[in-house]
Amino acid sequence: TICYNGLLQSRGILLSSTISIEQLVHNSDDPVLKGLLAQMKELQTQQNPGLGRAVEALEQRILSTLPQYGNFMDMLNITIDSVGCSLKAGDAAIEFMKVPSEEVDTEDACKYVALVMKKGYTAPRIIELCHGGDLKNDTDHDLYYRKVWKPLAKELGGIKRIFFSPDGRLFSLPIEYSIMPTKQSIMDKYACYRVSSTREIVRKKAQTGVDAALYGGIRYDMSVEDMVADAD
Repeated sequence: TICYNGLLQSRGILLSSTISIEQLVHNSDDPVLKGLLAQMKELQTQQNPGLGRAVEALEQRILSTLPQYGNFMDMLNITIDSVGCSLKAGDAAIEFMKVPSEEVDTEDACKYVALVMKKGYTAPRIIELCHGGDLKNDTDHDLYYRKVWKPLAKELGGIKRIFFSPDGRLFSLPIEYSIMPTKQSIMDKYACYRVSSTREIVRKKAQTGVDAALYGGIRYDMSVEDMVADAD
């Protein structure tokens, strides 16, 4: 339970708080607040380090005004109990987690586990899956099923919808399209929803008025040096 709550509070927190701020500003109908947000976003697009203080000043003005319209940090109050109450019969919420090895500090040596919550559970079930080295690209068409989903088969009995938040190598692997022995993919059997955090199950009310950006081929394992080289 402690581990699950920690994952809920840490995953995607920057993105979620940014979205919440923009949503509150949009719903406020405050022209001054909307103007400040527009100015801040315009300065951010210029990517000029010299504008950092101006951006920070605008951000502080927005944050000082925002509380009268709502608390954009409400997401920090979402706990495993909130997730459990939001699940319906036939739902499963899975937080995948990479656990570092105590002996060898490498990606291959780390262990992957799944923390599974279902309707009626008072605490998550922890299922050991595999090691990082087992998830390397392989010619086996059912590799990801055997290493990720097969250990969860018992927990997924009677399940229709799966909300899952990946970690480590699972970020860049299409595990929801894993091929089962029946030749179906996981997506054929379950309605799968990949989320930044299962916190989103609680915060799933429709949001309007916020632009969306779609990105593909994201490299989650880039080092700072790689990013600088890419930017250059």
